Amino acid sequence: MFSATSHVAQSQSSGGALGAKKRQKQIIEIIDQITAQAKRAASFKLPNLSKKFSDTLSTVSTIKGDTPEYLAMVVLSRALQKIPSWINKLDKLCVLVNIEKGPQSCLTLDTVIADLLGTHLIQELLGWQRSLGSAIISMIDLSEGIYDIEKSNEKEVTERLNFLMKKNILPASRLVLIDRALRQLKSSASLYKADPSKEMEEYQRVMAQLLVPGGILSGAEGAEAMTLRGSQFIKEGGATGKLAVINATVKLLPDPARGVMYLAKLTKTTIADDHLADIIKELDVVFSAHVIDELCRRSMSPKDRMVSATGAFMATTSSALPDDVKQQVTTHIDGVLERYLVDESIIDRLDSPEAHLRDWAVRLVKFCGAGVLPEGKALTLARKRVVSLLRQPNFDAQFIDGLNGAVSDKALRDFHKLLFQDGLALKFCDGDKPID
Repeated sequence: MFSATSHVAQSQSSGGALGAKKRQKQIIEIIDQITAQAKRAASFKLPNLSKKFSDTLSTVSTIKGDTPEYLAMVVLSRALQKIPSWINKLDKLCVLVNIEKGPQSCLTLDTVIADLLGTHLIQELLGWQRSLGSAIISMIDLSEGIYDIEKSNEKEVTERLNFLMKKNILPASRLVLIDRALRQLKSSASLYKADPSKEMEEYQRVMAQLLVPGGILSGAEGAEAMTLRGSQFIKEGGATGKLAVINATVKLLPDPARGVMYLAKLTKTTIADDHLADIIKELDVVFSAHVIDELCRRSMSPKDRMVSATGAFMATTSSALPDDVKQQVTTHIDGVLERYLVDESIIDRLDSPEAHLRDWAVRLVKFCGAGVLPEGKALTLARKRVVSLLRQPNFDAQFIDGLNGAVSDKALRDFHKLLFQDGLALKFCDGDKPID
């Protein structure tokens, strides 16, 4: 322990005002506190692990001397010690999470599962992988709950974990898997060791996996990982090489919208410290896109195009770019989206001749509040259509036409609730008088 704390202290105090010896003393004091807490808990008479972890939390809450969360974890640790196999420990934890309803219990169990997924255990879950690139993709698939369990050496446990991930019940475990995948992408290890000629192809497969709807997986961390891996394909070094890899990465991305997302996220990494001007220059890619077909891939659905363009808009807004550059980029994207709504009659296509006005109104309001458009001219245009719809004579009567009694009252209440939830209710007023 002394050797380990000395090494950590030297690493943590490097270049700082705090000396290594003082930092080592602090670390040892923390370890002493942890040890004392564990010894104190060992003296308590604790129950066995209940079928539901929340019941264990409730039982130990009556014991004085430490927090219920800590004591419940002691009970859990003792129970897991009796399970010899690491994969069976994980299975037990997944079963416990699956029967829980309370978020506190799930999040506590999630921290333990996250620890396990940071070990060699992940190899048993993923099974044989033909390359590091495939392993990275598989970890991301598992983090999203869509991993093909037939590839796993432990199908039953992987299926449970897949289910929990898909339900977004294990946020810490998901982050561990994504972090591990990105660290592998950043490394110098070959993505396809068996056939070096496939290295670029494998990189593009991984890159595609990082392009989630409306953004880049893990944001700045994902953009940085893509850049560091991409640098391995560039011969030049130093500042020239870094500029070349940024340019090459933008060109590898499927469309300018994705390019903007990547560049915007890159501004929040250390790469931007020396290359912010280069990143801004690369943003010229968006200004060459005057219509949606030039901004987003044509093969995408109308909704996915709007989500992608909005993702580029939002990434720019939250970036570390200068304000004037943000304004130029977001204004241009908003203009493309507004033109798309008009040219393709997107709002009109939400309507159907056979549809009741009620269905059309609900679809239109949901469209405005779905997040497929950013705040700007395009969304204002859509909202104006909602205003014109609500201002037509006898709107409420037409809305509930065909419904009776309590059903009609509920339908109208639900609609106004939808207006409020989507932030639209305040926009529909006549002077100071809200529309009834």
